[in-house]
Amino acid sequence: MQVLSQFQPIVSLTTLNNSNDNLTSSFESDPIINGPSRPFVLTVLIALCLSIIILLTILGNILVLIALCVDFALRSPTHLLMGNLACADLLLGNHFSFEKYPK
Repeated sequence: MQVLSQFQPIVSLTTLNNSNDNLTSSFESDPIINGPSRPFVLTVLIALCLSIIILLTILGNILVLIALCVDFALRSPTHLLMGNLACADLLLGNHFSFEKYPK
């Protein structure tokens, strides 16, 4: 509830001015929303860890799909369900892992 009370004056000013400029400029200068920036070393470390996790996920899903295609003993419904999940995880992981997010 405390956060809503902070935004109430901003919203009332915006409705009086019929403009979003005041609201946008107040969000850009708000330290709670933007937060302090991380040190460069920590940013590189996080990026490296996430890259390793993404590559291991992609490689693991590809190996599951290859195993299902090569070995005919893995054609049971349970294994095919695992292949379906690996395919969905591979497609979804590729889509969201390489998205470009601001900041």
